[in-house]
Amino acid sequence: MRYVKLIAVLVMLIIIGCSKKDEKTFLDAADQKLKTNDIAGAIVEYNKFLEEFPEGQAAPKVLYELGKIYQSKLDKTVDENTSLTMAVDYYTQVAQKFPKAADAPTALFMSGFITANDLKKYDDAKIIYQKFLAAYPNHELAEAAKSEIETAGLSPEEIILRKQVAGK
Repeated sequence: MRYVKLIAVLVMLIIIGCSKKDEKTFLDAADQKLKTNDIAGAIVEYNKFLEEFPEGQAAPKVLYELGKIYQSKLDKTVDENTSLTMAVDYYTQVAQKFPKAADAPTALFMSGFITANDLKKYDDAKIIYQKFLAAYPNHELAEAAKSEIETAGLSPEEIILRKQVAGK
């Protein structure tokens, strides 16, 4: 009788183990949904992935992809401002949770860029850019971050005038 219970428990564990999706399954499903322009479905799959594998190997990529979706305002269930705010949040998560990930520097830069240029929160953007420069001083976007700090909130005319004065 004891063996029957043991076998039943083992069978249940095997069934549970086999029914659990792996990282690739979620990513493939999300990618397929994106290819067919099923943005809502891709978002669902990406969020399921993050619930199942919050520290998974592909978690930075998933957060970055969600940031791109919301930056592009592809989720029609949220308004533009909310979408941009969500993009900043996802990009920030990449940089905070996975600072060594390949997309982390770009994600942090984009967080500052959206904050300044779309959300018009210049002081917040400057802080983000300063964090970027502290974390990634030699990154190819470092000069752009410095420029963004100097020109945040200025009109195009003010930026041109500033450059002309500096050039004299």
